[in-house]
Amino acid sequence: MVRWAAGTGRDPDRVVDPGTGSGRFLLAAGKAFPNAALVAVEPDALAGLLLRANARVLGMDGRLTLLSADYRSISLPEIPAPTLFVGNPPYVRHHGISQYWKDWFANGARQLGLKASKLAGLHVHFLLKTHELAANGDYGAFITAAGSTSTTATSFGSS
Repeated sequence: MVRWAAGTGRDPDRVVDPGTGSGRFLLAAGKAFPNAALVAVEPDALAGLLLRANARVLGMDGRLTLLSADYRSISLPEIPAPTLFVGNPPYVRHHGISQYWKDWFANGARQLGLKASKLAGLHVHFLLKTHELAANGDYGAFITAAGSTSTTATSFGSS
């Protein structure tokens, strides 16, 4: 994912990892884009602690913002340059998703003119949220579950 993003020739001002865990993908992006702010979204406190330690060891702790929240509930300030979204959203089947979030997903998809099943896994919720957060010129890649591991890469907006 990071190699693909670096190969686009675009340098993001911000990198967002929406399920950061210990920071594997976010910190790899931090190495590839040394001037980018790093935004981690991770609700698990232990994973957040590991992330902070890893960022410190790599000298990236000054660039790191950790949002201890559910990715679907965050907002991001607008910035004038591109944001790169990278990561491996957690694989949670619909059985582990509350009715509130299933309704949020279905309503959000409907507002985009899409038909969406409330039986979608959490990774699909992350794609919808990324669409909501992204501005023209933003881009990203996620590893998602689809029977086998695959990478989904896309640019957002019209630039």
